[in-house]
Amino acid sequence: NSYSNGINIDVESVLMDDYNLAIVFRLKFDNVDYVRDVNYCNFNNLLIMDESNNLIVTKFEGNIKDSKLLNFFDINNNYPGISNGNESVHIKNKNDNEIIMTYITNSSQFPKSHKLKIITDKISLHYSNDNLEKNIDTINGNWSIEVELPEEFYNRKTEVYTLESSNDENLELLGANLSQTGIRIEFKTKWGQQYYNEDDSDEIIYEKLEKIGNEYLTFEYIVDNGITPLYDYYIVNSFGEKFYPANSSDGDGGMSVGSNAELNYFQIFNMTPSDATDKITIIMQKDSHYFDTTENKYLEIVLSRKSD
Repeated sequence: NSYSNGINIDVESVLMDDYNLAIVFRLKFDNVDYVRDVNYCNFNNLLIMDESNNLIVTKFEGNIKDSKLLNFFDINNNYPGISNGNESVHIKNKNDNEIIMTYITNSSQFPKSHKLKIITDKISLHYSNDNLEKNIDTINGNWSIEVELPEEFYNRKTEVYTLESSNDENLELLGANLSQTGIRIEFKTKWGQQYYNEDDSDEIIYEKLEKIGNEYLTFEYIVDNGITPLYDYYIVNSFGEKFYPANSSDGDGGMSVGSNAELNYFQIFNMTPSDATDKITIIMQKDSHYFDTTENKYLEIVLSRKSD
């Protein structure tokens, strides 16, 4: 634990695998007035490193050079972290002088760390009164905590799934890896007919789009109206059990579409090793604005667990 400026911070628990880092913090306050009406709290500046000096999380608000956290590492031009930058923070519990909060962030590949060093120098406490007016207290200090991780995290194994079949001939599986807290699926495919070739010059692309005219503008209309190519997706195992997106934070899933029929997708589903079977199927509903759904309204992807 670490004490500074009237606040003691302790780490209750840590979960870390390839994709998710979840830390439960206990904040104990000398001044109970801080706790009474608080409805949200967070670390404005946060640095998490491991024993190999991997920068897991680098988060700064305001002027980076004003933060004392920069004393703990030396990077010349930028401040990259393995975390994708998304986070989810919520209060689990609070009493007279304590707040228990959960911090969650994601990555495509966290390292197999033995230790984590967690450093912050600024805590924000958010309040709202009966009139829904918001107020924020910022508390400066110097908190540094070192946590040893259990062997199940640093000696973890990741199982790999390969593509067995799909009803989409354009689909290319980029990754399907099962870790302790979920399975990360990533693929790319096409949502329609390509208008131009990747090696076309800008001039040729412009000429081809000019000939297509309003048909090309349809894509802009679809995007502007927030229509999603794929939705209602889940994984089903050999026992018929369904597993849905984890939704632990904003960074555990995403989809992007390009105007030349590109579609890229990744998602962490909440299927764990205890739920996994040798064969799993991903089911996704297709939107008719992007796909021809006259014969098949669903995208189906069958994956097989890779043997050792």
